[in-house]
Amino acid sequence: MDTRVRVLGVGVGLTAALLFGGASAVQADPSGCSAPLPTLTFDSGNNMTVKGTASCSATSTRTWRVEIKYQKTLSPDPTVGGSSYTAATRSYSRSYTTCDDGAAHPYYGRSFFSTNTTYHDSATQDKRSCG
Repeated sequence: MDTRVRVLGVGVGLTAALLFGGASAVQADPSGCSAPLPTLTFDSGNNMTVKGTASCSATSTRTWRVEIKYQKTLSPDPTVGGSSYTAATRSYSRSYTTCDDGAAHPYYGRSFFSTNTTYHDSATQDKRSCG
């Protein structure tokens, strides 16, 4: 099959999903839970830190995860690293700090509950990481 046809098919499928309600960020968080966008910061040595928080109206055992990723054209975005926190609680907070061998990419932070498909992504920052 011609590569251009496969890419077009994926684009059409994604467009249809977005137009007809196939992708909704609000629906997938656990019931009664909400999360603001995570933050991604770089310190003076270019160490990257992602921090994500979430709160829920009822106590339940859930796993909250934060990751640092970078955008890659026409591929899944690679994960540089991440950390998870599992607890029976109503409040979740996690941070993770790392380097990426001095690489330069458009990095962003992501946070999410592991049982759901709602991803909360920070703004992208085109930076060089520490090495």
